[in-house]
Amino acid sequence: MPKKAKYDVVFWGHVNNGMERYLPIMAELNALGIKSVLFYQNYDYSDGIADFLKELIKKHNLCILDYSAYFKKDIILRIITMFVQSFKTLGIKKFYNKCIGLRSKIIKLKITENNIRNILIDLSPKLSFFDNIALREYVDYPYGSFFISKISRELGIKSYSICTGGSSYLVEIDRIFKDSEKFNFDKIYVPNQDYEAKVYQARSFNPNAQITAFGDPRFDSNWKQAILDAYQKAVNKKILKMKIKTKYKIIYLCPNIECIDAENQKYQNLQDVVEVCKALSNITLLVKPHPRYRNEDTLKNIMKMNNFKDFRILDDDPLICYQEYADLVVNFGTSAVNDVLPNSYKKVIIYDNFFEDKAIKNIFKDDFSYFKKKQDLKDYIINILTNSRTETSPDKLDKIKAFYRRWVCANNNPESITKNIAWDIYNDLKTS
Repeated sequence: MPKKAKYDVVFWGHVNNGMERYLPIMAELNALGIKSVLFYQNYDYSDGIADFLKELIKKHNLCILDYSAYFKKDIILRIITMFVQSFKTLGIKKFYNKCIGLRSKIIKLKITENNIRNILIDLSPKLSFFDNIALREYVDYPYGSFFISKISRELGIKSYSICTGGSSYLVEIDRIFKDSEKFNFDKIYVPNQDYEAKVYQARSFNPNAQITAFGDPRFDSNWKQAILDAYQKAVNKKILKMKIKTKYKIIYLCPNIECIDAENQKYQNLQDVVEVCKALSNITLLVKPHPRYRNEDTLKNIMKMNNFKDFRILDDDPLICYQEYADLVVNFGTSAVNDVLPNSYKKVIIYDNFFEDKAIKNIFKDDFSYFKKKQDLKDYIINILTNSRTETSPDKLDKIKAFYRRWVCANNNPESITKNIAWDIYNDLKTS
């Protein structure tokens, strides 16, 4: 390993909800004098990273790289990127997507073990930081993680990970994980001690891996405020451009359950919510796709099938920037809803028509407005919107704050999550 590293820590990122957890840590590390860089595992980060993340990167003066820095001489990639940028500017989505797909295939061919070795030697980090993905050799996304992990170990670079989203469902953790589902990290940061720590201990190949719970940095209260400061005005402009005329606005958060082959259940959940909104009228449904699976054509088809026109599909923007605008936030319990907790808990509705049995429990069930039947959901929304009937118990907010501290903050203070993680990394670097 080189005597002097260019960067102390490299955060390898490939999707927005993973990088959302990196940026607050990077900002804190900068304050501690630790050099870090976000390496976006594709050719051009301007095409793949959400606008609000780019704004935060700029505002906090964070370093970012992508594969274009190392494949500059590839004329084919440069030409395709010119077409990508042109089609994006012109709004020709079909050809834009085709060019993105073609460029991705070429990049995948160039992600060889030797190229990754050269990149790691050039960056010379002490830590390689990943999200909680299975680092399999033959996988479309993320590009190069298998080789990055393999060569990091060969070069003596430690591999750390951070959970990209807390569990909404609790399942039996004594199940036997397949090798392809297991990880090999030196340390894993998780959002809570009650469940995630035990799950990731069970999923680790490394018996000496440290499973550390400080909370989820994405939902650190100071970072939430930083997001509002950086991007609330941009979202306000988007809201004005929507020209919504209905009295009520409901946000629907799409979950990520494609990964467990539950796509049909996901869209049935949305279908029910669409039917409720259409029956009640005077409601615009703002659909927020999951950043890994936007599937906008599917969403539009559901609206078309129901002859429902009062909807908008939101960009990959922070939910917190819509919390004042939306009347309600409906979801099945995805961790994204933590963006508006604990203070906007009255707006949160959990509609869970999924697979619950004795071995599976939704963690939101006991503390939030929770429904499993469409008619019950409809009745509740009527009461909330037309009669302003909300939870008035004086200890309700305290219960929500306790829930938030337990599942999101690892029983720490919401404003100290990121600082605790950054200091932990700092101490590891100083003692290594």
